[in-house]
Amino acid sequence: MDARKVWRSFVDALRAIHRSFGVIVTRSSSAASGTRNAEDGTARERLHRVMVKFKDNVELPFDDSADQYLARMHDGQWRRLLSRYPGAAIRPLNRGLSAARLRELAALGERRDRSYRAPNFLTFFVVTVPKSAEVDGLLRELAAWPLVQVAYLDSPVADPVTNQNDPVITNTNYTDKAPHGIDAKYISKMK
Repeated sequence: MDARKVWRSFVDALRAIHRSFGVIVTRSSSAASGTRNAEDGTARERLHRVMVKFKDNVELPFDDSADQYLARMHDGQWRRLLSRYPGAAIRPLNRGLSAARLRELAALGERRDRSYRAPNFLTFFVVTVPKSAEVDGLLRELAAWPLVQVAYLDSPVADPVTNQNDPVITNTNYTDKAPHGIDAKYISKMK
């Protein structure tokens, strides 16, 4: 199965699970663009995000200690990777839900749709490296690990178009004041 199909399966499954609970799944623009969030106190350094799906039978800690576990286990592959890609870090992809909650939601999805077989959602991780890193080599190395099902570069998602940044809005006269328009610019400034 190629990387995009695995990722799509993951996203579709999460959306289906969230829909069943009435939660809308969105992706923040800072996470999508690879910038670190100012709220967590870190620099706004640009990062490559490499999506890694470990094989379903691989058991990793579903927290920020996954890098320590990988450093101790698996023939030092993670330590060698860190020496070649300083600043690399690994963390679970979905930190918003606990491991127990993810298992519970996956089981619920399988109960509601007998044809659905949930992947092990606890094996989806993100490896971040500085933009200066040679990401193609990192991808080749990760994909060669026997524990890894698929690894690929996350493509950034553009920020959504809104009234404030849509170039078409500036060329529409109907937003002007009457008698030429409906004065939508005034209404959009009201609180």
